[in-house]
Amino acid sequence: MPRIGFRECHFVKVSNIDGLIEELKKSVNDWGIPKEYDLRIYKSVYACCGVSDSNIGVEIIGPDEKGIKEIDMKIMSELIGLCQKKGFEYHVCDRIEIA
Repeated sequence: MPRIGFRECHFVKVSNIDGLIEELKKSVNDWGIPKEYDLRIYKSVYACCGVSDSNIGVEIIGPDEKGIKEIDMKIMSELIGLCQKKGFEYHVCDRIEIA
């Protein structure tokens, strides 16, 4: 039975979250993720004390937890690198949840 890993990253003061998502997707496409894993990276919207659409959701679906964690770590490393390159100082990523 497939497993799913989910993580959300929250940003403040990012004017073009869609551009950041596209850059992340482009980087990930070059890695050659194994066919048995499905990767979804998308803009996530939440409402708490208002509405925020400056979040990135990452879902990894695959056969085992170890593979999901490895892919997740590579994605988070790439995302942090992109944020540093662009000077995005205010961001935080939740812990990965695997079900």
